[in-house]
Amino acid sequence: GGLDATPLYVDEVPFWVRSGHPLAQRSDVRTSDLIDYPIVSQFLPGQFRAWFEGVCESAAKERPGRRVNHAQQCTSYSVLLRLTLDSDAILLAPVQNVVTTPAANRLVRLRIPGATGQTRLSAFTLRSPSPPPLARRFVAVMQEAVGAVLGQG
Repeated sequence: GGLDATPLYVDEVPFWVRSGHPLAQRSDVRTSDLIDYPIVSQFLPGQFRAWFEGVCESAAKERPGRRVNHAQQCTSYSVLLRLTLDSDAILLAPVQNVVTTPAANRLVRLRIPGATGQTRLSAFTLRSPSPPPLARRFVAVMQEAVGAVLGQG
């Protein structure tokens, strides 16, 4: 209750594979297909982790006796990209994280019905005492920068 949030943007978080991956050319990828490959991601926070676990449960229901292999979680996005580009691993990552990397043209987004999460980026300031003008200006500059990157500014 002591913070004010200024929303900056909402980003989709789909699954990605390297362009030569066995799932890359398929138009009928299903949640259960995730079981056949290791999944790599950054660490998943609370509600997002709950969403991911729901996707894993859905996959397991389609293929009883099997489960999703969440093989690697780490803070280094470059390590996760390397794993994805050099193997059959599936990357779970926000769209903006992928499209802004030099490897973007070597990754394919998997369009799996019901298996795209969302992440929200917001700037937080203390409600009391009221944020100083510099803090308010910083948030405004962040909004402008995000708008420019996303083509909204």
